[in-house]
Amino acid sequence: MKKNLFRVAALVGAFAMPAISQGAASIWFEYVSGTTGANSVVSQGEGQVLVIEKPDVPGQFTYTINMLANVTDVGLYSANTTLSADGPAAVPSMILNAPPGGGATPAGGLGVFGPGPIATNFGGATFSGPGYLGNNILLGTLTFVVDKTQDHDTFISIIASVGSGVFGQSDFGAADVRYADGAYVSGGIQGAATNTVIQFVNIPEPATLSLLGVGAIALIRRRR
Repeated sequence: MKKNLFRVAALVGAFAMPAISQGAASIWFEYVSGTTGANSVVSQGEGQVLVIEKPDVPGQFTYTINMLANVTDVGLYSANTTLSADGPAAVPSMILNAPPGGGATPAGGLGVFGPGPIATNFGGATFSGPGYLGNNILLGTLTFVVDKTQDHDTFISIIASVGSGVFGQSDFGAADVRYADGAYVSGGIQGAATNTVIQFVNIPEPATLSLLGVGAIALIRRRR
């Protein structure tokens, strides 16, 4: 009787124990260069949204931006992302870095301006270890074009989510993943972890600032 109880307890314990170890991937984007010297980076780094300021003038602006990751505990055998834009932005090209022993997964929909998907289901995959593992892993370098030739006084957000290839670990589990300042969620579900990763915002021209200053002075005088 006692032996049977021990066997039952052992079976319950085995099922209660996790079958896999839980890895995590934190992904973010960092500014490399742009087409005008007036660009400034407001924020960037792990756990942050990349915010880039640009002059509030019409035109097309091109940016080179790195996509990086910290992967802890368990290596990633697959990493797959989809990017969307809420305004006229596109990704005409990208250079992807595959995990050791693996290959890159090319993006679909390149060169198509938002709103909507602008780079779908891209990343890398491998069938042998260690996969993506470590800090400051360069997943790829992307080129963004922001078209502000008409509605130039609004800002544009780039949104990331898990692609169809999902985030799989070397022990065949799903890694937790987050983009920028989002929460960690299971990377085994397409469309999960949706979060803003880049924002292109405007800075007023000096003449605009002067007009704002004059308006403020006039308002103060009126109130007096």
